Amino acid sequence: MGKLNKKQVLARYQKDRQLAGLDLSGLDLSGLALPGANLAGADLGETRLAGAKLRGAVLTGAVLEGASFKGADLRDAVLRDLEVTTIGVDFSEADLTGADLGGSQIQFSSFERANLTNVRCKGSALGNLNLTGSNVEGVVLEDLGFTAETLGRIGVKGLAPDET
Repeated sequence: MGKLNKKQVLARYQKDRQLAGLDLSGLDLSGLALPGANLAGADLGETRLAGAKLRGAVLTGAVLEGASFKGADLRDAVLRDLEVTTIGVDFSEADLTGADLGGSQIQFSSFERANLTNVRCKGSALGNLNLTGSNVEGVVLEDLGFTAETLGRIGVKGLAPDET
């Protein structure tokens, strides 16, 4: 099967919510309502999902480098085991309340003015992030690795970067 277009993506979602493992790279899926979608392992590199409704979606192991989730609803989404290490992701103004980012390695990404209330980051490595104006109330930072640059930029007190 070739690459899907926006209309085909929506039709697949409406059938069974299964978009796992698909190549959706470079598509403009802005504003689509895909709550609870299974996007595990999907290639979303350079995909535009600005304003998308992805509450409860599963994006475990998805390729997200260069993607934009600006203003997206990612409440309670599962974004575990992500590797964003070269080209960042734009999560600015997104609502990630209750999302699970456990085991992810995320660098060079923007969470500017994002709602990160009660986000779980257990075992994640985060670096070179823009968290300006973000709500980080209740974020679970267990076994977290931060780079010194990230800590300095967000002004976190009482935490030290992981030296391992």
